[in-house]
Amino acid sequence: MSTPPTGPDHFRAAQNLLGWIADDETGRLSIEKRTELAARAQAHATLALAAATALGVRMNNGASAADGAGWAEIANAPKRGGHS
Repeated sequence: MSTPPTGPDHFRAAQNLLGWIADDETGRLSIEKRTELAARAQAHATLALAAATALGVRMNNGASAADGAGWAEIANAPKRGGHS
């Protein structure tokens, strides 16, 4: 059995799917395929948002800072002191 995707995994999936649509400069993708990809991206983005919201609640209730490491990587957030 595989491990379920994390919030950052869902965020990356949404970005990738939207990238496929944006990179289709030649119009090879049909309207139906573009719509399907956009709907899948929206589902992943919604799951990422739910995971981030849940993490925020957990962090306020004493979860470790390591739980936020995946989100920091996605957001490319600078570390304290202004260094990335």
